[in-house]
Amino acid sequence: MKRIMLTLLRLLISAGALALASTLSAAQDNTFSGTYTFLFGSEDGFTIQQNMFGQEVGFCTGSGQLPFGYSCTQGQQSQDIITGTLVADGKGKIITGSSYVLTADPNAYQCSSKYNATPDCPYKVPSGIAWSSSVSYVVGDEVDFTVNGKVLTFQVVKVNTNVPPNTSTCTATVQPPNCAWDQLYVSATGKGSNRGTLTGTYTVQSNASAVLSVIPSGNGGKSVSFAMIVPTAPLAVGQVVSIVGMPTLGNEVRLSGAAVRIK
Repeated sequence: MKRIMLTLLRLLISAGALALASTLSAAQDNTFSGTYTFLFGSEDGFTIQQNMFGQEVGFCTGSGQLPFGYSCTQGQQSQDIITGTLVADGKGKIITGSSYVLTADPNAYQCSSKYNATPDCPYKVPSGIAWSSSVSYVVGDEVDFTVNGKVLTFQVVKVNTNVPPNTSTCTATVQPPNCAWDQLYVSATGKGSNRGTLTGTYTVQSNASAVLSVIPSGNGGKSVSFAMIVPTAPLAVGQVVSIVGMPTLGNEVRLSGAAVRIK
C-alpha cells in the first residue's frame, strides 16, 4: 500500500512539473511579442576577376564560362547589410508583416553599370560605347558589339582599326598577337540587393535563452536559425534583443545584429 501511495505521489509531482513547465514555456514565448525592427551584418565573400595580363578587371559570380585569359582565383571578404521587420505573435510564431531587405556590399558588385559602377572600376559591362569601323583602337579600349542579336563587351588586346571584335576574338587556341579582342565576362555585373517576406517560429526558454528560425521568401524554403536572449518580463517599446546566427549543416549563417521593439 505504501509503495502504491509513493508511486501515485511521484505521478502527481511529475504531472505538476509538466504543467508548470508548460506554463513557463507559454509565458516565456509571450515575452517575445509585438513588432520589431532589426539590423544584421552578414559576412560575405566575393572573387576578383583577372584578365590575361593579371589585371583586376571585375568580379565573378560563379556561373557562366570565362573567355580566354580570364581567371577567378582571388577571394576577398565583404559585408552585406540586412534590415527589416519581425512581427511576433507571442505564441511562438513570426507572422504576416515580417519582411527583410538585403543590401549587398558595393565592393562585390561595383563594376556593374546597372548598379551605378564606381569611377575606379576597371571596366563596365556593357561598356556603353559601340564599336566603330572608323576608330583606331589601342590596348585596353572597350566596346560593345552585337553578336547573334546579343550585345557583348570586348577589350582590345592588339592595336587595330576596322577589325570587328567577332572576327578576331582570342580563344584558347588563338592567342595574342594572333587576335585583337578579348570578350569581357558578364560576371562584371556582379550581384545586387534583394527583398522579401519572412515566416518562422521561435522558442523562448525559462532561462531567457531563445531560438529564432525564419524562412526568407528568397531563400528557396531554407530556414535560418538565430540565438537570442529575451528578458523574462514582456518587452516594452524600445527594448533591444541581441541576435546571433546559428550555423547548421548545409546552411551556414554568419549574421549578427539586434532587434528593437517598435510597437
